[in-house]
Amino acid sequence: MGNVVDDRQSVSLLPPTQVPTASARSFGLSVIDNIGSLLTESFRLRYQVYCVERQFLQAADYPRGLEFDQFDEASVHVGAVDGDGRLAGTARVVLPVNGTLPTLTHCTSSPLAEPLWGRTQRWVEVSRLSVSRSYGRTNHHPSMRAPGVHDRGDVLLAVSKAVYLASKRLDATHWLVSIERSLARLLTRNGFPFHQLGPQFDYLGAVAPYSMDLSVFEDIARSGRYPQISDFVGDPAIARSGEADSSQFCGEVPLTVVVNRDIAFQA
Repeated sequence: MGNVVDDRQSVSLLPPTQVPTASARSFGLSVIDNIGSLLTESFRLRYQVYCVERQFLQAADYPRGLEFDQFDEASVHVGAVDGDGRLAGTARVVLPVNGTLPTLTHCTSSPLAEPLWGRTQRWVEVSRLSVSRSYGRTNHHPSMRAPGVHDRGDVLLAVSKAVYLASKRLDATHWLVSIERSLARLLTRNGFPFHQLGPQFDYLGAVAPYSMDLSVFEDIARSGRYPQISDFVGDPAIARSGEADSSQFCGEVPLTVVVNRDIAFQA
């Protein structure tokens, strides 16, 4: 699997916190690598989104109805679980293996300076962000939202927070993502300072590579300009940038853990 130190755990550092969203409910956010039932549900949700709904991948290639690939072995997986115990959304944080990340294998030249995991910059790739189109809809009226259930925007923000918290626990400093321009615009409108690194290419659809500096994101979150992300940086379980001794991680990639809650997303 390459140069990866596997020390993953599955814990909830803090209980879910009530926030004033439309549903007045909360998500529990966790790293789910050692929670077998949730990890399986994560792969099942990815199959639903990437094979059935978006059809980026051939469903026939996944006869068990579970979507996973070789990069999952070097990933931390997070999930947002609603009050009914249902996995509402999931994503993974991929760590560098042998000096590369999945997106870089699709680029003609690397847009990132090496090393990817060094003293000043430590890159992870966020991918397989999955929220089903059917989440929150009633069985009898698919276009209607079920009472007391978050919409997909709430779930997207909750999963984003789980990814951020996991990244901080890993002592990562930057995100690399391959996303559609529409999603990049949506995230930017909600305070995520993504910058496009190169042209579009075909990687589970037409996407482009983007980067995000977590320290810049934290400054934006603390500014109060985007209330929906202001509590991302307020959790005492997460050390502020620079508090961790990152020198111990140079040349090796640690895998660890995280959790927490949700907030309203601005469409």
